[in-house]
Amino acid sequence: MIDLIQFVGLNDLQESSQHIVKNLSEKYIFKIRNNIRKATSIKVHIKQKKKSDHLSFYTALIQVIVPHKVHEIEKEDRDLTILVRKSFQALTNEVNHYTQSR
Repeated sequence: MIDLIQFVGLNDLQESSQHIVKNLSEKYIFKIRNNIRKATSIKVHIKQKKKSDHLSFYTALIQVIVPHKVHEIEKEDRDLTILVRKSFQALTNEVNHYTQSR
């Protein structure tokens, strides 16, 4: 399952930030793996927007593609760790809701 994760934009981040994104992504994908067993791909796209020398915003776009459905979440935050957690929690809620309603 973890092999299906495609990371986009990580090379633009510092190494410590790359590590945060990869570890949290794998943790959350592992948690929801039963509900996305049929996933054909998972994309985690992170962008950093610098507002000034001391202030950055991050945007996360996470997509899980399963047959006949694309689950997609987009969030923005100043703290990368909080952003990744919020994004995956929202994605988990959407995937769980979709699988329970079927």
